[in-house]
Amino acid sequence: MNNNKISLPADIEGISSPEKIAELWREHYCDLFNCVKSNPVRINHEHTDFSADMMVRVADIYVAINMLENNKACGMDYINAEHLKYASHKLCPLLSMCFNGCLVHGVLPNAFMSVLLLPVLKDKAGKLNSIDNYRPIALASILSKVLERILLTKLEMYVLTADNQFGFKRKHGTDLCIYALKEIVSRYNSLNSTMFLCFIDASKAFDRINHERLFVKLLDRGAPTFLVRILVFWYAHQTFQVKWDNVVSAPFYVSNGVRQGGIMSPILFNVYMDELSDQLNRLKTGCLVGNTVVNHLMYADDLVLLCPYSVGLQQMLKVCSQYGFDYDIKYNTKKSHIMVVRSNEDNKSTFPTFYLSDSPLAVCEEVKYLGHVISNDWTDDKDLYRQRCKIYAQANMLIRKFYMCSNSVKCSLFRTYITPLYTAQLWSNYKKKSMQRLKVAYNDAMRLLLRVPRWHSASHLFVSNRVPTCEALLRQLMFGFMCRLDNSVNHIIEALVSPLKSCYRYTSRLRRHWCNSLYIL
Repeated sequence: MNNNKISLPADIEGISSPEKIAELWREHYCDLFNCVKSNPVRINHEHTDFSADMMVRVADIYVAINMLENNKACGMDYINAEHLKYASHKLCPLLSMCFNGCLVHGVLPNAFMSVLLLPVLKDKAGKLNSIDNYRPIALASILSKVLERILLTKLEMYVLTADNQFGFKRKHGTDLCIYALKEIVSRYNSLNSTMFLCFIDASKAFDRINHERLFVKLLDRGAPTFLVRILVFWYAHQTFQVKWDNVVSAPFYVSNGVRQGGIMSPILFNVYMDELSDQLNRLKTGCLVGNTVVNHLMYADDLVLLCPYSVGLQQMLKVCSQYGFDYDIKYNTKKSHIMVVRSNEDNKSTFPTFYLSDSPLAVCEEVKYLGHVISNDWTDDKDLYRQRCKIYAQANMLIRKFYMCSNSVKCSLFRTYITPLYTAQLWSNYKKKSMQRLKVAYNDAMRLLLRVPRWHSASHLFVSNRVPTCEALLRQLMFGFMCRLDNSVNHIIEALVSPLKSCYRYTSRLRRHWCNSLYIL
């Protein structure tokens, strides 16, 4: 019932015919995926050693198939994940023979390399008929996804990246990245040091990856040549078709970019950007966390630079500009912003203009970083307001669409849609009225959903229906996040948490807030 599908707009850039719109998308994506010039990668086949430990075994096929998600869109062959999961046991040995043959000879069938592109809306509040408000999501063959997952397992030790990159890694998440940023800036701010932050946005980052440079990076990391060879063949011969409404465009070849929605695409993107992390770390300028210098944090293509002095930030911007020029990364200077978090003693200082790729960057007072609202006064009131608005929006949706359901179903829906308070465990510096308004919104959502009058006790309502109160939910989030921090293997998080590496654990305002909320002191 809660279907989020949006009906297609009547026109795109003034064109209304579905056939003409599909052709418009084809021309647009053909230009985008062929905008970077790269030479074909030459691999010496005489040195391609197909070792026995790299063979695709039946057990590998079985594991890869079971890891596929159900109810996902299929590719051009109309085969779904469920077809493979409920197929005969004879399928896995046959696929093993097929995949091993592909790896030995370095070729793939055309059906594996046929990709269907779906333009998906980015911003629902933006212009629905603007070509820039859509991102291309790739639908590939389900068998190619099985092969991708197997290749990713075999390449796992060769695609490790710096700990500054938090995206697409096990036991990492956006909240850990935001936590590291807030802890470092808060610490320097408490020592009366003004902090300079730069939030950098890259235009079409996944779509502009240079294939030649990507595969050279894999070879330089020592990846087996026969694995890189199959990827080179795959990316050189894949064809894209665009689907709009019920119209499918003619196919076209691509020379750059990785498929958004592909299993290996995020990992390959991390490898492509890892050298930028190495260059920034070699500057030895930034914030000192124990014995570790931290000057940037990344989550996929979201990059934030941080430095306690303006000269150091400009040095890092020069490195980013040069790396973008060398590796065909185009920065969107209109969406990239500078934020100055002033200390309590610094209210009148002026700072120079910062440049990225020879373009000046605007200074902002607040920015939405990974879905979390960050203000230059380093308070959490605006992010609390964001979460409060989301609670009311979700509650109104539940009341409107599910008013006829039983109370047990409504409580289950409440847990699913209302209780996930994104990054709530990172709130520590806010006004009491902001938190009080959030709790009122949380309680009102429950009362209205269950059709209980406002004077009814909210605590009794939550306890009787086995739903956590707002205070209990916040404590659960805090405790769970503290356990994740203590078990993290990321060296930046370890430096912030471990008392053997820094004093951040004892000076952290956020951890003090957690202790006051969880324990009786």
